[in-house]
Amino acid sequence: MNGLMSQNIPKIKQAYKHIKLPKLSPVPTMITDDEKQYLYWLGRDVVSGVGAVVEIGTWFGCSAGYLGAGLRDGSKSVPFYCFDRFELQGIEKRKAREQGFDHIEELEVEADIMPITAEHLESIYSIQLYKTYIDKNSWTGGKIELLHLDAPKRESDIIHVLKTFAPFLIPEKSIIVLQDFGMPRAYSLPLIFGELREYFELVDIPSENSTMAVFVYKHQMPNLILSDPENFSFKKNTRDCIEGWNKMATYYTNPSQKAFFNFGLALYFFRKGEKELAVKIAKENAPYLSVEKAELLDKRLCTRIWKLAFK
Repeated sequence: MNGLMSQNIPKIKQAYKHIKLPKLSPVPTMITDDEKQYLYWLGRDVVSGVGAVVEIGTWFGCSAGYLGAGLRDGSKSVPFYCFDRFELQGIEKRKAREQGFDHIEELEVEADIMPITAEHLESIYSIQLYKTYIDKNSWTGGKIELLHLDAPKRESDIIHVLKTFAPFLIPEKSIIVLQDFGMPRAYSLPLIFGELREYFELVDIPSENSTMAVFVYKHQMPNLILSDPENFSFKKNTRDCIEGWNKMATYYTNPSQKAFFNFGLALYFFRKGEKELAVKIAKENAPYLSVEKAELLDKRLCTRIWKLAFK
């Protein structure tokens, strides 16, 4: 697995954290510097070329740029495909403006940003861009060695992406990188991958600053498993749900980071109507949150749960 097996995680962290990133043109992004280093390292030192690199959710191309730069600097010639709706949303304009990209204000909501992304990436690596919605994604490009998922957060979108791309993953070889895995509002990611942990092994959380999670595809997953997501045990059995979640949570070694992650489970139960359990989970985890994480939960991510539990 080129060093990505579970027992080698300390070596992985040591390897990627000493990497000096190449200088790329700045573009709006949601990823941290640690995540940029990690993606660059994957492209340069881990991807071998036995399959394509695929990214779902590209936006202005920051993550794709660092993956591509890694492939370039590792002298790789690997097919690289990016899928995104490439339509600017109002919240994305706000986030870009907050990062100092004031010229984005000139673009209308739903403007086509694919030309901007293409211009950013064309000097870094040969990447094929596809403008499409997640539920319209299709794949005929053969084996996939690295699947980077940023866009799918809703259960239906995650299931569609897995149905579309998982048949092309290589057992004991393919790497799946999930952005926002540790964000409470993206709770469908740990719920689904906790359910499918027999097939996807969580091998790394890059850093205490990262909400990214890295998986290895262990062995072939029967298509029938995804044919009816209502059969997932986490939907039927609260104990199974919590057990699967806790398996994912064990990879968070920082107490604040782990507590922040666990608020996703509280949010899931809250929206499911199990408010008493949701508040219990929130109260158990709140004491471990850093001030920064607590403020984020209070202001944006789990406001209603927060108020019920603490105000």
